[in-house]
Amino acid sequence: MAFTHGGIIHYLFAALMGVDRLWGMPVGNTAMFDFDLDVERWHHSDSTLLNTNLWRINRLNDSSHLD
Repeated sequence: MAFTHGGIIHYLFAALMGVDRLWGMPVGNTAMFDFDLDVERWHHSDSTLLNTNLWRINRLNDSSHLD
């Protein structure tokens, strides 16, 4: 788990998607983002790329803890 300024999320998405541009998206104050990544298999080029259990977005811009 990491805590960071919301502005870094745009860079994280670009890095994860392997693109050279930032994606615009509103990020709520104290919003939570939770990703699961299997870093041991990140560079594999076999069928593990299609295994959605290895790369999951569990929470995206979640601010329900403020309700």
